[in-house]
Amino acid sequence: MEFQEVLQKRRSIRSYKPDAVPADAIAKIRTAVELAPTACNLQPFKVFFVTDKALKEKICGIYKASWLASAPAIAVVAGNYEGCWKRLEGDPIADVDCAIVMEHITLSAADCGLGPCWICAFP
Repeated sequence: MEFQEVLQKRRSIRSYKPDAVPADAIAKIRTAVELAPTACNLQPFKVFFVTDKALKEKICGIYKASWLASAPAIAVVAGNYEGCWKRLEGDPIADVDCAIVMEHITLSAADCGLGPCWICAFP
């Protein structure tokens, strides 16, 4: 798929087929994560792909979104505020780096024919 096609096809999807996400799609998304730019290339985050039903239900309990439990996989991005670049005032920018990574995940998932949905932050 051409890049402009990916941008035009990407939508926030909240209703999912029960099919498992193919391993090659997860691998492509992981590659997109590795290619995501971050401040000073510090990559202050961890990405977890959750497919276990019980673990997905725990995540849904935290976020209070029952529709999320039907997703065959959930990508969780956790920022590291200690290991990220900080502005001159000392403010960490891990949120910015995590947002860049999430956008790479979202676009890569769309390119793989998957229906991603960005969730900004957990309470």
